[in-house]
This record gives sequence, C-alpha cells and structure tokens, in this order.
Amino acid sequence: MSQQTGTENNEPICRIESTEQSEESRQQGKLPPINERFLSYFPNMALGTHSEVRRLIPQKTVVEFLPDFVYPDYVSIRHYAIGKITNYRGLDLLVFGYEGERPYEGSYDNNTDSRRFLLLFKNGIPLTMKSDRGEEQRLSHLISYRYYGEGGKALTESYFDTDSTIITRSYRSESESATGYSVPIASAKEFRWKINSRGEREILEVRLMEFSSPFYDRNFMNEQNWTWFEENNIRAFPTKDEKWNININSLNCDYFTLICPQIDLYFYIEKIDGEYRTVFESYINEELIDRYIVGEPRNDIFLKKDYTNRSKVLKSPIIIKTSDGNLELLPNGKFLLHD
Repeated sequence: MSQQTGTENNEPICRIESTEQSEESRQQGKLPPINERFLSYFPNMALGTHSEVRRLIPQKTVVEFLPDFVYPDYVSIRHYAIGKITNYRGLDLLVFGYEGERPYEGSYDNNTDSRRFLLLFKNGIPLTMKSDRGEEQRLSHLISYRYYGEGGKALTESYFDTDSTIITRSYRSESESATGYSVPIASAKEFRWKINSRGEREILEVRLMEFSSPFYDRNFMNEQNWTWFEENNIRAFPTKDEKWNININSLNCDYFTLICPQIDLYFYIEKIDGEYRTVFESYINEELIDRYIVGEPRNDIFLKKDYTNRSKVLKSPIIIKTSDGNLELLPNGKFLLHD
C-alpha cells in the first residue's frame, strides 16, 4: 500500500492478512482485516475540501471486508470508496459511504439513506468498541448524512482540512413526528475535531452555534390562529409546563459541555396581554438565570460580555435568531440582544 503520508521507504503501514485468515476471522465472528486488494479501491484523501470523487465497491467485496455494512432488507444499495489517510496518529482511516433505498414504510419519509463513515484501522485490523449490551462492534464515526421526511430534515457534511483535522457542519430542522409541532425548530452548528490514538473523537473548536424557528418571529406568531388549536386540544407549541430544550450541549449525539457550569436553555409560548409570545429561559442547576420575551424591550446597556465560564473550544457566540435581532446566550446564562 503506497501512500502519501507515514512512509519513507514505500513499506506498507497496514499488516496484510491472507484470504484464509480473513475467512477464519469471519467464522469466529470477528470483523475481517483489510488487505491491499480492498485498499486499492480508495484514493488518497484530498485535504481541504469536500471530496466528490468516489468509486463503486462491488457487493461481494463489501460482504468480504465490511459485512457489518451489508443490509439485505434494502431494496437496493450501493457502496462507495471515497478516500484514505494512512498513519493518522498511528491509525489508518478510510472514508466509506453508501446510498440505499429502504422498502416503503407507510410514512412520509423519503426511504433513501445517504451516509458516509470514517472507518478506523490499526495494522490492518478494525478498531472495535463494546456496545451498550456488551457486544463487540466496529468503532466508526458517522461524518456525513442527509435526511428528509416527516420528522423534518437534517444535513451533516464533513471534510478533512489541510492540517488533517476534520470540519463538520450540521443543519437540523425538526418538526412533525420529531417534535409534535408543524412549525420547524432548527439548529446550525460547525466544529473542528480530530481522532486520537484510541480512535475517539476530540472536539478542538466550535465555530458556529445558531438556533432559529418561525416560533422566534413575532410577526409569524401574530399571523397564526393559535386559539383554534387550543380550543381543539391540538398541541401546537411548547408551553410553560412543557418547555422545549434548545440543545447547546450536544454535537452530533456526543454529550459535550461548552459552558461550565452547564446552562440549560428552553423556550415556550405564553399568552401575555392577549398575545401569544415566545419566551426564552436559561437555567443553571435548575435555577432560573434569565428570561427573554420576544418583542418586549429590555435595557441591556450595562450588561457586559463575560466569557469567563466558556470552554476554550467554544470560539463563537451561541446565537438565537429572533425577529428582534440576534439573541446571544452569554456563558453566565444572561441574554444579550444584538440589534
């Protein structure tokens, strides 16, 4: 395996096992090792941009080397080799993807999966981890996917920067089956990370964290007939008794605290002086720190930007986009409006 990094004498970094060894591994229930034949499908990773180059991997090759990515219940599925990086902190990384069509499920989902994974190897052997049930499974990272259906839409894209760290940008707009509301609730996040020698993801910096929704627009709220929903006992929006948690402590399902002590951020709709208004609240250790009502003037002239409690990886403000302007959640739990 000749690569652009990690070799000085063109010696292969991955230890190659024979077909007989691979068959023995499968019979023992182990994930098979990779070899030169499999690696030949993967081009060297282009750094600094999203890779649009991909090569179709024959189904029999996927069955041989990646049996845990074989989905017999799909109507059709195509597997792709996208790129490789060798000797990445002692590991070899393969970017692998698939596009598949699931059988019709009687829902509004588009029944199409498109995903990319980062697969991790050391000396040709897949890195593994224990599942919640104690079973051994492949250690991999989902780095790109697209979804559109009755639960809303989600888009995550990742690429290797020129310094071989990874930049991920994600957008989620949840509604209907995901939230119970027909009005979408959205978030946009961008962060930089790396893989350590154990194959774990380490967040290096958070570069964007923004939240938006028509719920946060006073004009939109005034245009809706919310009284009709309430009279017909239809759950139309979060209420004071059932607040919606705006998740600022999660990056692609990894629990991650950006502020210490941790801040919990919520919003709900409340009828104030005959008008349905959007209310944001921040809490630390279940104690209310601050409240902001969209459309209600506040005098924040003496409020200072205190970033003492902010994690060193948080490089951007936490912003809620409202009809009043950008509402920043400060690390002390206070809200600051930017006109």
